[in-house]
Amino acid sequence: MKTIYNNYEFQEIHCSEGNLIKSNIDNLIHCCKLVNSPLNNLFYCETNWGYSFPTTNCGKDLYKRWKEWSNYCFSKSIVAEIIKIPPFVSIDNLDKSIFQELHVVSKTCALNISDENFISNFKKKTRYIIKKADKSLVCKVGNKKDAIEIYELYKKSMKNLNADKRFLLNLKTFQFLLNNQNSSIHLAYFEDKIVGFVCFLFDSFISHYHLSASNEIGKKLNVNYLLLYKAISESVKKGIKLIHYGGGLTNKVDDPLFKFKSKFSNSILDYRIGLSIHNQELFKQYRNTKSNKIIDFVEI
Repeated sequence: MKTIYNNYEFQEIHCSEGNLIKSNIDNLIHCCKLVNSPLNNLFYCETNWGYSFPTTNCGKDLYKRWKEWSNYCFSKSIVAEIIKIPPFVSIDNLDKSIFQELHVVSKTCALNISDENFISNFKKKTRYIIKKADKSLVCKVGNKKDAIEIYELYKKSMKNLNADKRFLLNLKTFQFLLNNQNSSIHLAYFEDKIVGFVCFLFDSFISHYHLSASNEIGKKLNVNYLLLYKAISESVKKGIKLIHYGGGLTNKVDDPLFKFKSKFSNSILDYRIGLSIHNQELFKQYRNTKSNKIIDFVEI
């Protein structure tokens, strides 16, 4: 099972902080971000961005190759690893033997496409908002000349959200996305000024809501509704069968982002995290059992 998230170049360009390490095991396709633990010379790692699941070039024997990877991590003082499991793939189709623990941590939204009349899945109010926004805004598909304009809007949006610096992307990321044939960025303008954008990623039969941003004018004019509609329309034209929006900023039922994505969905999926322990002794010794985090080490 390989998706756009398994692309090493994609992962590297989205790793703004920390070291990305790539599998050195023959036929194992996998990379992750190295994270310092509070303990001296002990590390853990996690899937960097999106939902990438380890896979093999030969299509089998993942467990054997993962064991080799685990031994490599052990030798580098990497105690454990978190894998963000793709919600859009049936858990029964994945090799769960590489995990010691499996946690359902939240929900994500998706839209199953049965025909071109996808908008019939939306409530009447959502359809009205899209139609009204379309009268006020001008939209287009971005190209490489738009990178700086998109990036500046993104930076301002992240600043307003007080986003953690660990999750900030740089200009090179947007240049990559605009030049990648498997991604598309839709832009919206009001009076010739950009007010919002949305970025979608494309696999063979699945598209992914990747990034979006808007300013105050865009929010007032419901730019996110219109841009999402435009991106969904493009997905349908490409023959996409499932659009995955992801989840909210939290795992709360009333999370505003999750509620917004739900308006464009007809399916709710389980989002799981897999824990793979590379050093059982050290993990057991230093794990903070009182923490609600999957990986949380504490000095004894």
